[in-house]
Amino acid sequence: MSKITGDRLLTRISSYTKSQSSQNYAFTSFKVFFNWAVRRGYLPTNPLAPHKRPYRMSPRERVLSDEELKAVFSYCRSSPDRFTQIVQLLIMTGQRKGEIANLQWQDIGVDNLVLPGNKTKNKREHTVPLGSFALELLAQIEGGSTYVFGTQFDDKPFNGFGKSTKRMLTETDLPHFTLHDLRRTFATIHARIGTPIHVTEKILNHVSGTISGVAAVYNRHSYYEEMKLAVAEYDNFIAKLAPV
Repeated sequence: MSKITGDRLLTRISSYTKSQSSQNYAFTSFKVFFNWAVRRGYLPTNPLAPHKRPYRMSPRERVLSDEELKAVFSYCRSSPDRFTQIVQLLIMTGQRKGEIANLQWQDIGVDNLVLPGNKTKNKREHTVPLGSFALELLAQIEGGSTYVFGTQFDDKPFNGFGKSTKRMLTETDLPHFTLHDLRRTFATIHARIGTPIHVTEKILNHVSGTISGVAAVYNRHSYYEEMKLAVAEYDNFIAKLAPV
């Protein structure tokens, strides 16, 4: 067997993976594996130990402008399908893509979403109020018997984001953005309209923000009424931005 070298591995990684983020992920995975092999005595040293990740990635900072958000929202309303309905809910609620894509009818209350802990990133149940746009949209969706974005023939969570996002970018002619950027845009708009940061974090279900540590232990206020007011103000912003 030929000797494993870091340079050879980096060459293989770059030849088998295309994107910079994928190469970084592959590099990290191999480095962790080789550390494990060294601890178990299968290898004398980690061949990737002297090397750093192939690419230095800048933090994600993309926030859609008002015109970009208007274009996306208008496109989604004029081209209704499961994907564009999910995008509309992401815009209106600020929740994570997986949480909305996996939404079940049992998660929807009269005027809110109640996401169980097994569906949230921090494993805590999350209740978020819904505004008029979101409620109107949900009333129009047929979905499957269990999943909101399932179908009568395939009652499973939606799974086709890559192709659908690419089509949306092509048809709107917008610069590249990810669906997670909608969440960052949501938070930014709330800052603009005067929503207190701790209320925005409650809507987003952040637990490591302004209310954390000792404050999180002793402050058990749900801020639900404050969230309802913030959601109503956000709805007004969207209504003015992209009127029907």
